[in-house]
Amino acid sequence: MVSADLLAADGSRLGKELKQKVFSGELKPAAGFASQGSVLPARDTRGLPMVSVNVPEVDVEFLRVREKDLPTFFSQ
Repeated sequence: MVSADLLAADGSRLGKELKQKVFSGELKPAAGFASQGSVLPARDTRGLPMVSVNVPEVDVEFLRVREKDLPTFFSQ
């Protein structure tokens, strides 16, 4: 359902409610992070937001590497 109040880029409104079935096609299974960030905040968090399509479950392991340990981490 599309509202009659839908606003276009030029400022005009749709003017009438629209009800239409839309098929976008099959989407391949995919999972990724919701942001482009790759660094967790310094304070405790539960991880980074993820987005998934047609994937029932994703197993992600988050590692916190302290700044002083970065050279060792990247040399492994």
